[in-house]
Amino acid sequence: MRYIELNESGSIHWEDEDFDAENPTVLIRGYGTLKYKTLQQAIARDLAEMSQRVADGSLEVVANHQLLDKQSAFNGKVQAYLDVTKELARPSIKRKLTIHKKNSLFNTIKNSDQ
Repeated sequence: MRYIELNESGSIHWEDEDFDAENPTVLIRGYGTLKYKTLQQAIARDLAEMSQRVADGSLEVVANHQLLDKQSAFNGKVQAYLDVTKELARPSIKRKLTIHKKNSLFNTIKNSDQ
């Protein structure tokens, strides 16, 4: 097996059996998988929680353990989101998603006729 070094924190998880072209599964290195929209919501929740902690006077804890720590789960989620957003903007990926949508629609229609 050939190993390649990943520079990205996140990528589209094409092998997911429940893959949805409208809301692809994101593979987050060192964390797991989340749907794209769920990842957006998770980042928003984390930011709201950090905001509350800062308001309560815990700026140093938030800064040192979440914002400045490159290994934090929060930074991994944000970087994965940015990586996948950039990946989704590529023409080759857009084409692949379009083909997947058409195949899914065809399979849905084919299975409903049986």
